Amino acid sequence: MLPPVFEKGGLASTSVFGSEPTEEASASSTSIRAITTQEYLSFVDPTRSATWSWPKRFAARQHRRRGRLTRQMRILQTERSHTAKSHWIKTSVKKLAPLARQISGLPLNDAIVQMRFSPKKASTDVMNLLGEARMEAMVRRGMTDGEMFVSQAWVGRGTYEKEISHRARGRIDMLRKPYTSITVVLKENATRERIEREKREKKERKRVWVHLPNKQIYGQQQYYQW
Repeated sequence: MLPPVFEKGGLASTSVFGSEPTEEASASSTSIRAITTQEYLSFVDPTRSATWSWPKRFAARQHRRRGRLTRQMRILQTERSHTAKSHWIKTSVKKLAPLARQISGLPLNDAIVQMRFSPKKASTDVMNLLGEARMEAMVRRGMTDGEMFVSQAWVGRGTYEKEISHRARGRIDMLRKPYTSITVVLKENATRERIEREKREKKERKRVWVHLPNKQIYGQQQYYQW
């Protein structure tokens, strides 16, 4: 017995699926695909245009400067510095800020001595931070031990820890224990010498103040005019 023969059907003459695509339809579909690709790239990398144009902008900036370095670039190349931040200390900004003002501007060894004999409770954490910052500056930046000083020191406010305080008659108060950090910037004596030299040169360039204008006087008589 022979197997049955199946006839394949076709599309009707009035079906829209049987017509050939026109040029306008092809162009519109191509434009739609291009827009979709562009949108896809913008979704994947939102800063694509800015990232790709950065080499061009950097080259234009170098061309305008003609290879000359800015003042900040020269300072960063010739002077070394190190920034260190402490852990979150369980104290308030009001208690830690005086210590930051005390060590700001002092030589590093003198600042450590000040924190060593300070009666403040948080001075121990500050002393440990200065010791760690000195070791990191010597290892990472190659700075000399006796040539460093504390250029800047500031404190930062952290989060609060909630604590329960039991009171009389079954009452409970909610306490907020603050956490604070301190950040120090260590620099070498060459930076201090440069700052002092710039101040001295600026003072020398300043014009001398005169209480009267340097010009001839006219209309002066020996009698009053009223």
